[in-house]
Amino acid sequence: MSNGFTYFIAVLRREATRIFQDKVMLFVCFIAPVFGILMLWWTFSAGVVRHLPMAIVDQDNTATSIKLAHMIGASPTVDITDESPDIKSAQNLMNKGKISAIVAIPKDFEKDIIKGNSPAVVLYINNINVVSGGMLQSGIQKTLMTFSTGIKMQVEMKKGYTQQQALARAMPIRFDNHILFNPYRNYSYFLLMGLLPLSVVVVCFLGTLYAFGMEIKEGSAKQLMRTANNNIFIAIAGKILPHTFIYVCAMRVVSLIMIHAIGLPMHGNIWLLLISETLMILAYQSVALVFIALTSNLRLSLSLGSAYTMMAMTFSGLTFPTLGMPFVAQLLSKIFPFTYWLKIFMNETLRSIPNLHVTQSFIGLFVFILLAIICFAKLERVFTNDKYWGKS
Repeated sequence: MSNGFTYFIAVLRREATRIFQDKVMLFVCFIAPVFGILMLWWTFSAGVVRHLPMAIVDQDNTATSIKLAHMIGASPTVDITDESPDIKSAQNLMNKGKISAIVAIPKDFEKDIIKGNSPAVVLYINNINVVSGGMLQSGIQKTLMTFSTGIKMQVEMKKGYTQQQALARAMPIRFDNHILFNPYRNYSYFLLMGLLPLSVVVVCFLGTLYAFGMEIKEGSAKQLMRTANNNIFIAIAGKILPHTFIYVCAMRVVSLIMIHAIGLPMHGNIWLLLISETLMILAYQSVALVFIALTSNLRLSLSLGSAYTMMAMTFSGLTFPTLGMPFVAQLLSKIFPFTYWLKIFMNETLRSIPNLHVTQSFIGLFVFILLAIICFAKLERVFTNDKYWGKS
């Protein structure tokens, strides 16, 4: 037992030395995670979408239409950057990408209101970006509803009704809206909770592939096995643990940023979240070992690994709900450890539902770790047979 521990420490020291002597590994282990985290944090630091450019086409130019334009401009979501004389001019601006929405107030707008008619205010939205398009539509429509309700209340109050009675007649049915999760519609909660951990996952996965792939490419795998006394378990454990420690620390930094700096609520158990982060890092390192075992080639494993890690963003259910995907896509989502971790993360931060619901996710992460152990026999052949060495 003591001899095994001695060999393990020897492999551990060997890997630490290789990390600090290899410029690529130094970049992957220390610079890339920090750069990725800081860049994403800065990019989405605003949190909530604000000041999206739009144009107003006021064909009435009366006190009422100007008041409506001012109310729309007061919405924090929009920023009126142009007051076009006609629709065609505003549409040209939208086609050039200078504005994202157009509100057209028709001629005789005030006159129709006084007569009791219902003039149509036309809204044009550039919905190429679904998130910004949805925010624009929601913000502008809410303003139009408020304005319309105010007009109706004024009409009812002129008939002798009190303000409360006028409100009841203007809005006979009131919608009581309760947003349970992410009530502020914070964009950071939506994107950063996926992008920040995913940036660490990508670096972790590719870094692990590079660390083990270079042993094969350089033919130094034999030396690794000799240092581990030809024990594949000691060789892999001693080599992978320094990387595990580095990437787990990076995930801890991500958690601190999201919870303390961004303000993501922590409704669940912090220890379950920390354990899940460690398991996710180990799961991705395990999958990296499977890639190395199957390809025995550094370049091929890095190429396949890049596609594999980036696909996790699409299939995890973060940008598009998994339940809305075709059945085959739902099955594909199961091959990414990130999918299981994301469920745990959302439960422990935003939702806080009973922990029984995340048990399957923890089991899923353990399954990925077990996959690597199954491949140990193949990895031992790759590390000890020189026919696999020297491949780029």
